[in-house]
Amino acid sequence: PFHFFADGRTIDRVPLEQCNGPATAIKLSPLPADAVIEPADLQPWKASIRRTRRLLLNSGWYRRWKVEGYFQNHPVLSGETARWLLGCGVELIGVDFPSVDHPPFDAHIEILGAGVLILENLTNLDLLPHEGFEIATLPLALVGRDGSPVRVAARHDSSKQGSPAESILALGQVPPQIFRGAGPFQASFRLSRSNSESNFEMDAGIFDKPLGY
Repeated sequence: PFHFFADGRTIDRVPLEQCNGPATAIKLSPLPADAVIEPADLQPWKASIRRTRRLLLNSGWYRRWKVEGYFQNHPVLSGETARWLLGCGVELIGVDFPSVDHPPFDAHIEILGAGVLILENLTNLDLLPHEGFEIATLPLALVGRDGSPVRVAARHDSSKQGSPAESILALGQVPPQIFRGAGPFQASFRLSRSNSESNFEMDAGIFDKPLGY
């Protein structure tokens, strides 16, 4: 919230309980360029959103990394959708695109003004069930800052699907070129967004064999 509000919480003051716990994953993908996510798009999952209070939106946009328009034409939440989600009692909203909106930042203002956290640039949301999983998100305690790199993972009890153990799923990835010094990628838990590609921070779960962009 501090990114938009001088009296908002800085990242070091965010309680970890808000960042971790049951979540709802909604598959809207593939959304086209400049898509606007409206309340009607999320209405079928209202009960689940109210139950978990943490929402992950799968638009499929992360697959367009390095495609022209990635930063300019990504999907957004309308201000009305932001208000609708607040009415559902959400505490955290995660998306697989660079920002929840564009100027004049109606969604940012609504969400951060209510103390709700924004988690941007997630990947691998296709691996998640609609519900029945927990996310683990650990921002660094950067004193006085408005955001932090993170490693995001989901714990899914897959025993109901015939597997004997839980599954731990990384909701991000680092392209191989980062290890060759060729990309400005970092894990990202933003209460805001970066306005330029050179400063872009990307949610990144480290794999032995990264799922490549």
